[in-house]
Amino acid sequence: MADARPAAAAFLDAIPRMMCDLRNELADSGSGLTIAQFRCLKMVQRSADVSLGDLADAHGVSPPAMSKLVDGLFEAGLLERRPDGNDRRRLQLSVTAAGKRKLEAVGDRLKTALAARLSPLAPAELAALERALTTLNAPLVTA
Repeated sequence: MADARPAAAAFLDAIPRMMCDLRNELADSGSGLTIAQFRCLKMVQRSADVSLGDLADAHGVSPPAMSKLVDGLFEAGLLERRPDGNDRRRLQLSVTAAGKRKLEAVGDRLKTALAARLSPLAPAELAALERALTTLNAPLVTA
């Protein structure tokens, strides 16, 4: 098996720069969204059954901090929240139509910015990167 540590090191070096670029692009978009808000909306959009605790874990923040972020998205009309019929301690979250429109517009802008950053790569490198990211984004399966 190949040693993945050099790739891991390069990946760790790339993350802060890419996040900075995305944060700047998001700020320039005029969307009013932060990276955390964008990530939260994307997670809720991808999963119909994501909980506040799941969101907090994924963002590395406390449930009260995530609750405050979700409250802001709710007040902005980007998220809906309603009681879970099976568990009254849990809220069901969904992205509103306005939230979906904002995610689409901002997502298109971020993809364009990332595509420009990736443009120096050769077609074979882009294909390899896409395959690798698809693999990394797949849910972990444990035996």
